[in-house]
Amino acid sequence: MEQLIEIACLSPSVGLSQPWRFVVVEDLARRRAVIVDFKSCNADALHSYSGERAARYAALKLAGLEEAPGHLAVFADADIVCPNAACLLRIR
Repeated sequence: MEQLIEIACLSPSVGLSQPWRFVVVEDLARRRAVIVDFKSCNADALHSYSGERAARYAALKLAGLEEAPGHLAVFADADIVCPNAACLLRIR
């Protein structure tokens, strides 16, 4: 995962602003909180559909957080103006 993030940090951006921030979550308590939040949001999303759309949404493989060795979140930092700022935060 770190090699993927390192490569992503080299990606071109407008004005070399590189507004992306990557967060790797390895802490088990925080990962459990992410899973709980995901399940809640996923259930809300499913209930927002009906009929065929609900069936298609329910068939999607959106989970996998329990099996993943770490969680990766990607954010855009709209306030960043300094090129080559650190783009990886690790939560252990």
